[in-house]
Amino acid sequence: MKKISKILYTVLLSIVCLATQAQTPQKVVMNFTQSPTTEMAFNWFTTSNTTGEQVQIATGIVTNPNLFTPFKTVNAATNQNIHKAVVTGLSPNTTYSFRVGKAGLWSEIGTFTTAKTGKEPFSFMYITDTQVYEYNIINNSWKDNVKAAFDTCPNVNFWLHCGDLSRENNYPGDLERVFPPLQNYFYKYPFAPVQGNHDNTANLFNRYFNLGAASFDSHGSTYTFIYGDAQFFAINSEKYNDATYISDVSAWMTANVNARPDIKWRIVYYHKVIHSGFNEISPTDGWHEWHDAMTPLFDALNIDIAFQGHTHVYEVIGPVKNKKLVPGAVTNVQQATKTFPKNVNGKLGGTFNVRKGTLYFTNGTFGDLWYPSVDSIHKLNGIHGIQDYASLFTGRLGSFYGVTSGTTSGFSNVSVSSDSIIISTYTAVNGVTTLFDKIKVVKHCIAPTAITINGATPWNTPKSIGDVTILPNATLTITANITASACSVITIENGGKLIVGSGGTIDGATIVAKSGSTCTIQGNGKILLEKHDDFDMQLGAMLNLDEGEVLVK
Repeated sequence: MKKISKILYTVLLSIVCLATQAQTPQKVVMNFTQSPTTEMAFNWFTTSNTTGEQVQIATGIVTNPNLFTPFKTVNAATNQNIHKAVVTGLSPNTTYSFRVGKAGLWSEIGTFTTAKTGKEPFSFMYITDTQVYEYNIINNSWKDNVKAAFDTCPNVNFWLHCGDLSRENNYPGDLERVFPPLQNYFYKYPFAPVQGNHDNTANLFNRYFNLGAASFDSHGSTYTFIYGDAQFFAINSEKYNDATYISDVSAWMTANVNARPDIKWRIVYYHKVIHSGFNEISPTDGWHEWHDAMTPLFDALNIDIAFQGHTHVYEVIGPVKNKKLVPGAVTNVQQATKTFPKNVNGKLGGTFNVRKGTLYFTNGTFGDLWYPSVDSIHKLNGIHGIQDYASLFTGRLGSFYGVTSGTTSGFSNVSVSSDSIIISTYTAVNGVTTLFDKIKVVKHCIAPTAITINGATPWNTPKSIGDVTILPNATLTITANITASACSVITIENGGKLIVGSGGTIDGATIVAKSGSTCTIQGNGKILLEKHDDFDMQLGAMLNLDEGEVLVK
């Protein structure tokens, strides 16, 4: 009898333990809302359906569950075994501890620090294409690489992911594999992901993340937040051929940009590339539609950096505007030995001025699948009607494939200040990190070579210019396309004359016409102004419009 009772006790204890385990929170993630200074969103699962789930917040770093004293408790919104909560009313630049679950069934304790209210420097880790699958879950080399990445960037404020979290596709269980090897970091750093083609299942992101996404994206992968002096937009490249989505995202981004004119940096991130040198991208891959839909929008909104994924290749492209490389925008690029596929164009580093264009940047894969087939650039001419597409590859182009033996992963530490953005990209091989490339992004006036016009001067062939001064009694006649470098000024002195004739265009220069000067636009001549350019006709200057136009782009 005693033996039977012991067996029964053991069985009952096992049932209780399994039931408790089923209710213990799993797959716990922190996500930003639009207000990282005062809010944090949480998402977690229980194995079976349960109610009464909560998130609790304590001030400071708490490691002992017995000493966890919450000052704020928020009830979760529960859909069967999925639980979501947003904590509001937090203090800026404050460290908190959190746990999710309910009495007796709490998760581990995590920590986070809210953003500062000002525009102080910050940093984040940019990764893409982890493509977690069965092999790299059990592959200690890949796990060592993950640890090495966060050891290299321990003080990042959040991590940003450009899609393809899992290797497989089409059912939610694929993403289950992501959490065990990465769960420790989800407890320490807010996570800002976007959907990739391997994550392309309806409502997948809505299940696993709490991103406060725009209502027009049912997948939950379109959202925005402001951190420091930067405005971030996550957009869903899986909707590349959805005209309604493209229209909605255009209006949404435009409204958000216009609402915060004080923000310096505009950063967009998505999965499928808009510009790339990868030769396996096919017309059916959505690349062409995505490119044609987004590039005019990025141009119009003066997007500074576009972080991309998908290709598993390292690419620095631009700054680009109107399908052209911005003149004078790239400096300090080093020349190295060309090696295929590690460094196809032999470039390293560089400073990229995004005052008048967008830098397109892809840093490969955080997983262990690298493609060796980077195109040899000269094959790329003519793509999307761009006659000299190869010229857009202004920084390093290459693959980590074959960099060394062993599992290779790539990641970037992005340091942002109001002055510049530094992007340092590393390889991690068997847990050892090495700097792969480091670039600097700035956004200020380029110091161009000045041009002085003395006498009668015709410009009847396309030209890129810096500052131009038209001296007294001199005349500059333009009948070709003239493209100005960032912040270029055309100054017409007293007695000087500027004539933009038929077929002539001045694209992107500030015009200053001093007293006694004359500016004439004839036929179909045009002066095209950027938002930050001026058309300054001073008192006593004369403007003659003979069917010509002055337009703000």
